[in-house]
Amino acid sequence: MTSTTDRIRGLVQGLKAPSALVTLAANLVPAVCALLFGWSVGLLILLYWAENMVIGAFQALRIFVTGLSQGRAGLPVTLFMTPFFAVHYGMFCVGHGAFVLFYLMMERNGGWNGDGYETLAADLPRFLLSQSGLLVSLGVMAGLQAVDFVRWLLGRGWRGANAQALMGEPYGRIIALHVTLIGTALLLAWLGSPRYGVLLLAVFKTLFEGAMAGRKAGRATEAPSSGTVT
Repeated sequence: MTSTTDRIRGLVQGLKAPSALVTLAANLVPAVCALLFGWSVGLLILLYWAENMVIGAFQALRIFVTGLSQGRAGLPVTLFMTPFFAVHYGMFCVGHGAFVLFYLMMERNGGWNGDGYETLAADLPRFLLSQSGLLVSLGVMAGLQAVDFVRWLLGRGWRGANAQALMGEPYGRIIALHVTLIGTALLLAWLGSPRYGVLLLAVFKTLFEGAMAGRKAGRATEAPSSGTVT
């Protein structure tokens, strides 16, 4: 049986793993840019939504490669599960993106305005290009995800990988973002300071995802050397 101390030790060790370091670095860049360029909470959440899309794309590639690695037995994964994940996850992100745009519109207009929502959606490309550091941050985050995928590929992470488990991994990230969004909105109403809201959002997301990556890496490290872990 694994004690709390062992779990904490495993988490700390896991945070040293390359995948956990990639997660922390990917969160550090937008956090710094948000403070330097005075981003709003809505803009930072929009960036995190775009990051979810990038992660989904690389996750689809992982599922596809896992299916290919299984030969004929993996054909259902390659031909069915991969496109199913792409469509299902894409629809999930579209719904989430509409919610994020709604929050951003409310933030800019100070309240509900149907015309404002439509205007923001139509003007989104120009709006994003006008935000200092946003595309650079997205590029860095996407680049780090690409590096992590190549590391997974070269390290033969597809050997023994479970396609169903891979399909479910990114959804927890989006659910966490929804919870963070609601919590941040309430916190902003209490603090009355958008700058603190941006900082708290970035710190929460960094710690949360760093802990998740650390736990996952820690379990992977302990698995070969331990028997049953409860």
